[in-house]
Amino acid sequence: MNKGLYFICVLALGLGSLASAPPVVSNAIASDTIILEFDGVQVSQCYETWQEDGVILQFVETVYPDCTTGACYFGLDAGEVWLYPARLSLDLTGLSCQITAAEVDVIDYCGAGCTNALFYKGAALLDVAENTVVGSEETLILSSASAPTTLTVSSCEGMALEIRLHCSDFIIDIEAYFGWGMLDINYTVGTPEPATWLNYLFLTYPYFQAIPLWTVPVPEIVPPMEFPVSFPFPNIGWIVLYSGLATGSGLAAYDMAFVDTGWPED
Repeated sequence: MNKGLYFICVLALGLGSLASAPPVVSNAIASDTIILEFDGVQVSQCYETWQEDGVILQFVETVYPDCTTGACYFGLDAGEVWLYPARLSLDLTGLSCQITAAEVDVIDYCGAGCTNALFYKGAALLDVAENTVVGSEETLILSSASAPTTLTVSSCEGMALEIRLHCSDFIIDIEAYFGWGMLDINYTVGTPEPATWLNYLFLTYPYFQAIPLWTVPVPEIVPPMEFPVSFPFPNIGWIVLYSGLATGSGLAAYDMAFVDTGWPED
């Protein structure tokens, strides 16, 4: 079997073992709302940036899976922006909290599925919402507890009226790299109250294994702190690192990192 296909099949079966974990709280505990209303936007060209409430915004060229690719034409009205076509990109990395959900008010004029909102973490697509209504206001809803870094809104002919970002002080982020036989992991953890920090390692070769790493109570961590870890690791194909914060109300935040450690010699 193709090794990439093997990884996908095994992972799909194995992640089902997380079903016994507490339910994900997409609109996490102690969340605040950041409201972007597009008042006073003064940009004249694509890739020129402006800032609202700690979020960096810019119009950029459309890419897949937008309604078209390689186009960036926009218009500005008081309290709204036009996309015809263009992609509005929001950089969320400068915020001190973790975005868990977003509501995007739009009006589409180009057909069902032509206007969309997307959550990304780096290049990975976390969630997408498409319009179903044409010619009148509709709210597109996104959610992810996995630390989105970018939100985009795109259309071939449509308007973005307002964006509401739901922001949680529960923060989990994993950055992991493998090279020269070493696995380097950097955890960023933040919690406004005592919580339980859960960590698992999922192996996919030669068969699926879910290995508990640690489950420990942690105190309030404000501001978020980094916890770097580095250790020797063998070539055993793709692995998945899972980290989450749980409270009495359920799973408040989680993140996963997919790492290719290289396939062992046959």
